[in-house]
Amino acid sequence: MLSDRDRRALQGIETDLARSDPAFAARMRGKRRTASVIVLCALLYIATPLVALLFGWTGVLMAAAVVAAAISALFLPRRS
Repeated sequence: MLSDRDRRALQGIETDLARSDPAFAARMRGKRRTASVIVLCALLYIATPLVALLFGWTGVLMAAAVVAAAISALFLPRRS
């Protein structure tokens, strides 16, 4: 648990960051990407036995590559 002094200092840092680089602060505030990464990893974990049974280890590696590409696409900067 943070003390009140530490909490105010952290709030000041967050405020300065939001003022100096609002796009970065907005990206860091978003929880959507984290949830998406967790869901993609969970789906890969659940699907791995079925994919391995149907397509072997080659299929598992291909599925992992697709999930890795999807995760990296989440973190690519968006152009307006």
